[in-house]
Amino acid sequence: MLKRHYTRVVSSTQRFQLSWDFTDSRLKVVCRRTTLIKKFLKIFGFGYDNIHACKNDCILYRKEYENLQSCPRCKVSRWEMDKHSNEIKVGIPAKVLRYFPIKDRFRRMFRSKRMAEDLRWHYTNATEDGTIRHPVDSISWAQVNAKWPDFAADPRNLRLGISTDGMNPFSMQSTNHSTWPVLLVNCNTPPTMCMKAENIMLTLLIPGPTAPGNNIDVYLAPLIDDLKDLWAEGIEVYDSFAKENFNLRALLLWSISDYPALGTLSGCKVKGKQACNVCGKDTPARWLKFSRKFVYMGNRRRLPPGHRYRYKKAWFDNTVEERRKKKRKRLELEDDERVVEEECDESNELWRWKKRSIFFDLPYWKELPVRHNIDVMHVEKNVSDAILSLLMQSAKSKDGLKARKDLEDIGIRKHLHTEVRGKKTYLPPAAYWLSKKEKTIFCQRLAKFRGPDGYCGNIANCVSVNPPNIGSLKSHDHHVLVQNLLPAALRGLLHRGPRIAINRLCSYFNRLCQRIIDPEKLISMETEFVETMCQLERFFPPALFDIMFHLPIHLSKEARLGGPVHFRWMYPFERYMKTLKAFVKNYARPEACMAEAYLAGECVAFCLEFLKDSVPVQEAVNRNEDVETDTMVVEGRPLQKGIEVTLSDKDRDIAHRYVLMNMASLDPFLEMHLEELQAKDARLARNETLLWKYHTDHFAEWLKNKIHSDSTDSHSKEIRWLAFGPRNVALAHKGFIINGQRFHTDAVKLKTQNSGMQLGKNSEWCEGRRWLHSCYLHMNQAAYLKDPFILPSQAKQVFYSREDDASNWYVVMRAPPRGYHELETEEDLGGAPLPIQEVDDMGDEASDDDSVYVRDDCEGLLVVD
Repeated sequence: MLKRHYTRVVSSTQRFQLSWDFTDSRLKVVCRRTTLIKKFLKIFGFGYDNIHACKNDCILYRKEYENLQSCPRCKVSRWEMDKHSNEIKVGIPAKVLRYFPIKDRFRRMFRSKRMAEDLRWHYTNATEDGTIRHPVDSISWAQVNAKWPDFAADPRNLRLGISTDGMNPFSMQSTNHSTWPVLLVNCNTPPTMCMKAENIMLTLLIPGPTAPGNNIDVYLAPLIDDLKDLWAEGIEVYDSFAKENFNLRALLLWSISDYPALGTLSGCKVKGKQACNVCGKDTPARWLKFSRKFVYMGNRRRLPPGHRYRYKKAWFDNTVEERRKKKRKRLELEDDERVVEEECDESNELWRWKKRSIFFDLPYWKELPVRHNIDVMHVEKNVSDAILSLLMQSAKSKDGLKARKDLEDIGIRKHLHTEVRGKKTYLPPAAYWLSKKEKTIFCQRLAKFRGPDGYCGNIANCVSVNPPNIGSLKSHDHHVLVQNLLPAALRGLLHRGPRIAINRLCSYFNRLCQRIIDPEKLISMETEFVETMCQLERFFPPALFDIMFHLPIHLSKEARLGGPVHFRWMYPFERYMKTLKAFVKNYARPEACMAEAYLAGECVAFCLEFLKDSVPVQEAVNRNEDVETDTMVVEGRPLQKGIEVTLSDKDRDIAHRYVLMNMASLDPFLEMHLEELQAKDARLARNETLLWKYHTDHFAEWLKNKIHSDSTDSHSKEIRWLAFGPRNVALAHKGFIINGQRFHTDAVKLKTQNSGMQLGKNSEWCEGRRWLHSCYLHMNQAAYLKDPFILPSQAKQVFYSREDDASNWYVVMRAPPRGYHELETEEDLGGAPLPIQEVDDMGDEASDDDSVYVRDDCEGLLVVD
């Protein structure tokens, strides 16, 4: 028993020593102690610096403060204090910042030949068609190239993004502890790896238990010092791809964070009458007397002069809007650099700034067009959450007694004003409320939804039908709702005006989140979204329009400046923080656990990079990834063993003809056959329809004779294989993976919905229609029966939402494939699910009657004042 107790209390060093004694002597080539191993690894750049910090976040004990025993500002001791005896534990710091030096890590990146090549990707892969697919195609990237040509001349120079946010490292969410990891991402790399976890680098671990707040600049100082050196002087690095030494420089392009963290990093206030970091002094703030908060409406000033919304007083705030959108002057754009005080008085023109950001210590920072990105992930989540709460009249709804009193105070929408009934107050049913029956239908549609494999979580787990309720949705669930589900689930429900306004809002976010963006369309989107916001202002309560409903106005412009949003949102960083959180095993030292586990992961990843070329290394493979084969024709990967089926001669010939007509390698033979037909028969040369009919019917036989009669044997194996033709026996599969998407037949019953489509089996094409703003499909009406085959690479996955239980019509939706198999344009994706409707198609445009804001088919609400 004593021995068992001893084995539990021995230190980690002793446990390591015990295991070391049983290790093969051939493996004992490094050191015998963990501390010595850490020192050995630090020679190769694997390590981090422990920097003592003031308990109140005043200073770091480095440089001139390195030898101090107490903070020169708050006079608090540098060392930890015993909670019971209040004795100072000399040698044990009260707070420790862990800094992972970036220079050594940048050197190590170029030690990998593969990585060194990928870091040049941006230099030769900018788009030539004017679209934006990567930050390299953005205005910010182009301006950096134009402003600093010496930096842009070497494609190996790095362009970085920084992200940070507070997280609770414990599984108990009730515990108040906030750790702030600071992450760097390398924007040089191709889209397939740019936002992957392997490309995200942990640089700082700011300790808790409290958030650093405005003092975050104190903790960022070591990183900023290295970034200044990397810009001014650079470091000498060996490039294993070019096999030469060169001087590496780096530039910080922007920060990526949620809106509160944006205020922390930039020093800008994100609440109050100047809450918008873009609009600044021109933020359209309005104080609501009863809700006691600022809201941000007044979007009519952004409309073109003479727009009729400017003169619709009854629709908005009983005023004619004659103001114009102001352009910010250059001096105003540099306000944040001019701040020198901790806080400014309200009368000061710099009042909205809390501090001067440490990022302005970087010489180039003030010249960048986008310094701090607005995070689309959190904006989309908050907008979706607010709309759902309003539709379902949940406890978080912003349409309550105070919101109705604000309507009375402004003097608009008299039909929605409150009525006193005894000791309670009656709230009339608004046009944006769902009735009890509609709530049930709405929740049923969401509960029955099944998305494609890997598209989203099971939203049905968050939906209750009886009673109808929606809750516990994650950020990505809200993303799926806004992108596809919300407009589909609301069809036929709600009044026309609010429903179309919501549809236009969802369409804006859908087109904004495309992987390929047309800059000209972004400009038109910005104009259309101003109209959408005006329509939302018309029908929804003023209390709804907090800062999260104002920020989307600026997202399309930021997309033009910075590139696609999926390179500038928080999803990859939130996932990375979840990984860091999983490293915590000792709750007394959460930051130390993260640092040690991250360091171990770095070592393993670095070793694996070099072991790949010498020994087989098993790496994680995406479950929906295609498998490369030696054959040049077979595409994709079947999920199960195929079943042999016998094709009729007619089906075999149709399938063979389709393959021949759609293979790029046979294009020269197609043209050759057409030329021969026109040369032999004058009728075919004059009649194009007859020419193509004859060409289609006889091309397979002509190609087979052509290849067979050629004695030179100069044709590839693929062409000879195609010309010979298929057998009547084919393999049919119940599941198939192609282009990162998983397809199943209807017979496979899963909890995810996948299109039934596979190579070598008939696929029925259903008849569809467009009505108002949705694409509908009738499952019992087939079309294109004479051409039922496609190539696997041509399959585009869609999923459906049924109109109702008694209908055979389904709403068709499209999810983008996971990964970057083939970047598709908006047209290839089928466009946004909801094309923007013109202002004239709002249904109640001509009516100034307040009755359009009230529902007469559902009951109101009685509340206690």
